[in-house]
Amino acid sequence: MSGLFSGLLTLFLIILFLGIVVWAYSKRNKKAFEEMANLPLRDEVKQAKDASHE
Repeated sequence: MSGLFSGLLTLFLIILFLGIVVWAYSKRNKKAFEEMANLPLRDEVKQAKDASHE
């Protein structure tokens, strides 16, 4: 019984992992991820502009 549970849990986790990978690499999410990746750069540009106005 324990072996069956362990096997099913492993199968579930593999399916979950593959689902997350497919979701992360889907074209539908590409724009949102690119915008989030650029957030720190926007903050640095904004801080540099604010510092130059002081």
